[in-house]
Amino acid sequence: MEKKSLSAVDISKKLIWEYIMVSFIFGIINHFIIGSFIRNMENATAEMILQIILTTITTFLYVWVGSRNVVQRYFIRKEDINIIIRNIGIFFVVMIVIGFIIDYNSYQKFMQEQAQIYRISGVYDLGDLDDIVDEAIDKYQNNESYADIYTNIYTNLKEKQEENFKKEFSQKYGYIIFVPLIYDIVLYGMMIYLQRKWLIKVAE
Repeated sequence: MEKKSLSAVDISKKLIWEYIMVSFIFGIINHFIIGSFIRNMENATAEMILQIILTTITTFLYVWVGSRNVVQRYFIRKEDINIIIRNIGIFFVVMIVIGFIIDYNSYQKFMQEQAQIYRISGVYDLGDLDDIVDEAIDKYQNNESYADIYTNIYTNLKEKQEENFKKEFSQKYGYIIFVPLIYDIVLYGMMIYLQRKWLIKVAE
């Protein structure tokens, strides 16, 4: 098959389009075949490790297949490689940002779910309770109604407990947000290196 000549920008678009299409296909396979197996695993650590391995393999495959499809059909000029890699790098940065937003939203949802469980459990910190009771006594001495005092105690206690829970939760599980981000930066950085290497190999 005769290769076509395109500009660096058009080659970049072709590569990105190939990445998207191939990753979509692998994503479907991963979700329906491999994903069902992972979801049935009882060991959370093993599940996370396996998911990282599969994500790495899947990303490598869609970049490799996408690159192969493009270089087989189009000329790659050596002087265009830097522009192509820059454009691909921008696409990967967008992917990292999207991944971070998704992970952050998942983290917030998880924290809210745990906060709800914590709230239902009704576990109270005595230090918070002492402070709020002191405040209630002050209000009583200022002749405020019992209903207002009770509502104030209940509301303040819930707010302080939820605030303390979120602080402790962030200290304990905050890494959940940053580990995937660091992983994505390393992974896509490696993909940029490999893509550049593959383009240089076939460039004319």
